[in-house]
Amino acid sequence: MKYIVIFSTMIFIMVSRYKINHSAKNKGIKGEKEVNRILRSLPWNKYIVIDDIMVKSDSGLKYTQIDHIVVSTYGIFVIETKNYNGRVFGAENSGYWYQNVNGKFVKFRNPIKQNYAHIMGLKKFLNIKMECFISIVAFSDQCELEIDSYDNCNVVNFKNLKKNIKSYNKIVIEESNLISIRDKIYKYNISSSKARNKHSKIVQRKVEREKPYIIRCPHCGGRLVKKKGKYGYFKGCRNFPECRFTSDF
Repeated sequence: MKYIVIFSTMIFIMVSRYKINHSAKNKGIKGEKEVNRILRSLPWNKYIVIDDIMVKSDSGLKYTQIDHIVVSTYGIFVIETKNYNGRVFGAENSGYWYQNVNGKFVKFRNPIKQNYAHIMGLKKFLNIKMECFISIVAFSDQCELEIDSYDNCNVVNFKNLKKNIKSYNKIVIEESNLISIRDKIYKYNISSSKARNKHSKIVQRKVEREKPYIIRCPHCGGRLVKKKGKYGYFKGCRNFPECRFTSDF
């Protein structure tokens, strides 16, 4: 009986993880399709849209997978898509950002740094100056963004993506070079399904190893502690009253 219970528990955990991962994957695909639709509405004679590219990486992973690339005379736009909801906040140079959904905080890798790795992967074989690359992180319109940055770090909602791209109007790449840039990107693209599946599993394992919920205040860095209030228990910042951050369990 003991072994049956253990086995049943293991099956339940595996099924639960599959459902969560499958749901997250479907949500990500839906977001990428929405961004693709927006990008395809750009003037076709000025912008070349490329989706789902995987190239060799200089970072810790062997490959880096890029959601969208737009090649134009105004630069090469490298776009990371995040189909999140709730409130997202973070800083341009921090390691992690945080998503608040109904009082629960989940941390995720800083997508600006994530997109920088994508750009470096492209730059390695395109041999184009860094200033010709434009990083954009696009979040769902259901997401409220609160990002601290020292400069325009191009973190936008889907609805502002097209406007953001078209705000760049200085020619930095000769028009005669656009087709060769596109062809080179396709040439270095890793299309093998085996390599892509292996890369996805490695990324997923890396994400699962990271602790999903925060234990420190995202505002001041103080430790979160359990407190009891009028309506029950909650998490509060140890630096209260200087910092009044709170979170539900």
